[in-house]
Amino acid sequence: MRPRTNPTVLTCLLLRGFVVRRFYLARIGCSISPLSNNTLYRALKDNPFPRLFACGLNVTLSTDDPMQFHTTSEPLVEEYTIAKQLWQLSSAELGEIANNSVRQSGFSHQWKSDALGSNYLLPGVAGNDINKSNIPDCRVAFRHENLLAEYQFIFRSSLEDPKLPVPKVDPKDGSFSRRCRLARSCVLAFE
Repeated sequence: MRPRTNPTVLTCLLLRGFVVRRFYLARIGCSISPLSNNTLYRALKDNPFPRLFACGLNVTLSTDDPMQFHTTSEPLVEEYTIAKQLWQLSSAELGEIANNSVRQSGFSHQWKSDALGSNYLLPGVAGNDINKSNIPDCRVAFRHENLLAEYQFIFRSSLEDPKLPVPKVDPKDGSFSRRCRLARSCVLAFE
């Protein structure tokens, strides 16, 4: 009998440089179950989840073999509780993780719309209903602006002719370059 493994979990545990970039830029969802990973692959303290989440990857918490790895009747709540305590996650961070989970799920558009708000498909703040997501608009804006900064960095880097039009960035906004450096440093941390 072959051991049962979750390929998504394995992928997240093995992410490095180029693959991290692709997951980040394409907003590919990655589901991690820290409790089963703790038993099968990596200790909780070495789990990549907090680093992947801090860098803005589309990660969420999940369960894997609840009868084997969990001690309560609510395994998903157990994963969230342990993650909150171990990595000192705020309610806004837990809301973002849950939001990622709903977006990654196979639920219908109507169900997702009821859970996240009718504009959930829109990018950035326009798609955030704070009353449903518990994610402050400033956090959603930060994540979205970092993603756009990465797209812009790639676009600028790929230009052969510097005279081609480039999307405008306010040069007075010193936080723009800081966000670019932050996003790139997160990706480089996995190389």
